[in-house]
Amino acid sequence: MESVIDMKQAAASSVGDGHDSVAAGGDGGDGDNVVAAEGALRLIESHQSLQQAILKYESIVEHLERVCDEKVRCSSSLF
Repeated sequence: MESVIDMKQAAASSVGDGHDSVAAGGDGGDGDNVVAAEGALRLIESHQSLQQAILKYESIVEHLERVCDEKVRCSSSLF
C-alpha cells in the first residue's frame, strides 16, 4: 500500500508546487504585496496538504476494496 501512496504523491508533486511563481510576484516594494504573497503561499501549502491527504485516503480505500474482494472470494470458495 505504501508504494501506491508514494507513487501518487510523486505524480502530484511533479505537476509543480507553484512556490516560485508566487514568491517572484512579491518584490518587497509594497507591504500589501508581501502579505498577499505570504497568504498565497499558505494557500498553496494547504492545497498540497489536502491533495496528499486525498491521495492517502484513495489508496486506503483501494486497499480495503482489494482486501474485501479477497475475503469474499475466500468465503465463497468455502461453500
